[in-house]
Amino acid sequence: MRELAHALSNTVLFDRLQTSKLLDQMAAQVAALMHAGHGSHAGLITSQPPSTLLTGDSPTHPGSALPWCVLGVLRRGAPLADLLCEKLLEHDLRPALRLDLMVKRYADDLTLLHSETRLQETQAQAHTSLQGYHVLVVDDVLYTGHSLLRVVNYLIAKGAAHITLAVLVDRHCTTLPLRAGVVGATVQIAPCDIIDCHVPPYEEALGVHLVKL
Repeated sequence: MRELAHALSNTVLFDRLQTSKLLDQMAAQVAALMHAGHGSHAGLITSQPPSTLLTGDSPTHPGSALPWCVLGVLRRGAPLADLLCEKLLEHDLRPALRLDLMVKRYADDLTLLHSETRLQETQAQAHTSLQGYHVLVVDDVLYTGHSLLRVVNYLIAKGAAHITLAVLVDRHCTTLPLRAGVVGATVQIAPCDIIDCHVPPYEEALGVHLVKL
């Protein structure tokens, strides 16, 4: 799929250095949330009724400081989560827990693979409780929102107290009323075009590309 994408019109939107700076900005946003000790920020999702969940409104009673879990959505959300954790060390912050989760709905070229988003839980994850955690969900691109909503529902079932979505690129075209609280860049492009995030080890260097079909 990626070979086909590279054979088409490919424009570099953010090169390696620029993408690294986007991650610096994301780390600063996350650090601000962690230092605040609660979720009184836009984009927070809480274990509350569906209307609150979908709009991302802040809770009325944010509560006290919680332990943080950084969860990377495989594939590229996982190494991005690792990079964010490294950058959080520069802010003297270390999440209490670091997990990855396999979620799939689309191929890299936006071909629909499954009518419903598939989430694969390992045996170890099945026995991991997230009760009382503030979970930062890291992914490369926020597109329709279906995959991330599946993750959010999973985390609520696991007992997460608060959930914040963090994406490298927000296409600002979700078909669900779901939004990210931490964003590297917002890019609006034609629905048929692709935002292709390059993230080691899957690609040689960091970058964000626009592939026009």
